[in-house]
Amino acid sequence: MMAKGATITMEFWDLTLEEPGRVPDMNHAWSTAPLNMISRWVLGVTPLKPGFAEIAVRPHPGPMKRLSGTVPTIRGGVKLEMERQADGWRVSLETPAPTAFEFAGHRQRLDAGRHTMSIR
Repeated sequence: MMAKGATITMEFWDLTLEEPGRVPDMNHAWSTAPLNMISRWVLGVTPLKPGFAEIAVRPHPGPMKRLSGTVPTIRGGVKLEMERQADGWRVSLETPAPTAFEFAGHRQRLDAGRHTMSIR
């Protein structure tokens, strides 16, 4: 999209999808839906209190072997990295606020900061 001159998401990911006689919108929020879905459903980052004063992280990696991402919040980024191991998952989480982490039956309350854990 940047190569096409857009400064924000365009209406179409692929400009070959243009309809005859219609110019695609160069400022279109609908194209950002995958970003919302990845941060909320795959990485599982959602606020528990207004302004992300408390955060929930409930990842859903599905069949992926590795995932990582940073979800920006008003308090700072929530950074999550997960890698499937032979006996479970290696998880690295950096959070700017107290966090309720939940994954594969593992539940843990975490203070702000960087945390590394193995989940079997």
